[in-house]
Amino acid sequence: MAQLRYVLRLILNMCTSGNDIIRQDFTDQGATSLFIGLLTSQLRHDKDDAILIEMKTDTVIILSSLCEHDLHRKELFCSTGGIQAIVPFLRMDTRKLSCGLGHHRLLLAAVDCIWCAIVGSSLAEEILLENEGIFLLLDLLECCPDNMKNQVLGVITDMSENPKTIQHILQWQGKKCTSPWSLIAKLWKEEEEDMQVPREYMNTLAETQLPLMGAQQTSEGTTPQLASQPSPAVNDVSDNLRAKLYVMCNRLGFHAYPGDLSNEDKITLCIVEKYLDFKEGEVWYEVAGELAQEGMRPITPDQECIQEILQTTERKAEEVLKKQHELIDQQQEMDLLEEQEYYTQIQEYHQSEEQARIKFEQLLIRTSNYQALKTAKEEQETAIESTRTSSMVRIGERFHSTTIPSLNTTAFSGRHLTVETTPMKLTDKYKQSKQPPELEVTN
Repeated sequence: MAQLRYVLRLILNMCTSGNDIIRQDFTDQGATSLFIGLLTSQLRHDKDDAILIEMKTDTVIILSSLCEHDLHRKELFCSTGGIQAIVPFLRMDTRKLSCGLGHHRLLLAAVDCIWCAIVGSSLAEEILLENEGIFLLLDLLECCPDNMKNQVLGVITDMSENPKTIQHILQWQGKKCTSPWSLIAKLWKEEEEDMQVPREYMNTLAETQLPLMGAQQTSEGTTPQLASQPSPAVNDVSDNLRAKLYVMCNRLGFHAYPGDLSNEDKITLCIVEKYLDFKEGEVWYEVAGELAQEGMRPITPDQECIQEILQTTERKAEEVLKKQHELIDQQQEMDLLEEQEYYTQIQEYHQSEEQARIKFEQLLIRTSNYQALKTAKEEQETAIESTRTSSMVRIGERFHSTTIPSLNTTAFSGRHLTVETTPMKLTDKYKQSKQPPELEVTN
């Protein structure tokens, strides 16, 4: 194993040197199937050994280097069982990432291998979907550390170009997030909290002029830059996850989220939907600021265009803010209705209890006072007579009365007598002992 460890290091340095001739030579010599077989045979053990994990990591990185930027090598990787060898690494327990044995590096290498050796080949992507690869990536995105989310989300975003991947993403359900939309909203809110973007109640917009700008970008201000140097607004696109989240939402469809999505997530998705418009207005705001600092005034048509773009962006932000407030108002109305329904249920419960108490008191009065029983009986007979038709019985017809005379009860009685059965506690004892219960006779 010691010799294999150092041989893998040597091959890794050769494959990552940037010389495509070396990579092609390794591929022609069958190195792809050799390293995949190494992962599935000698290095398949799940022991928490630092040297074994390092060898696995080097092997996975070598496979990534061999297959990168070459469709034929990706298909070769797919046909030799490479996907089945890489997918088990995505099932790694994320609690091992902080143990210091190299699990973090191995998991990153596996994600990078999917990016380099699978993404871009339709055949390899289909096999990865068959092996639940996109579900595992989404599970990993939900619980992985913050420094890994950019890479995992990048792989998922690139795979979402495949329409079949979209269907798998929409069917995903996580442990905490019930849908990909709630996961996107959760990641967006966490990203803006780290950037210290000002937000108000339930993540609504705090301002409409620059709704995406964080604390660091605000403190830097607008300074003149070289034409070859990107501005802070452009750097912000690659510095956080918001651009990838927007692309993913755009491919899923902004109006395809489920109805059970929380109101706060819907409010957050309103901002995600207008990310590109807000970012465009932010860039033009920096352009106008740099021109003003350099003492340059655009020609009148250009100046009017810049002002129109900034005003349009602000109007879109106001529309988003209005929509967010409408969602909040709808949620408050629904909460009030649910509260009213709850109070109505409580009121009906107390009314039923009161009616049951009155009914029981009347029963006690009728059973303990004969005069009260007679009065109740007379009232009952009067009520029955009032409901009957007033037509007289014709001559020759027989009238069959449904009332049994001389009854001293107010309950509607028939010719059948209902007797309560033996108590269940006696029948249960009889079933257990299979003997009839003994009756105690006292003189």
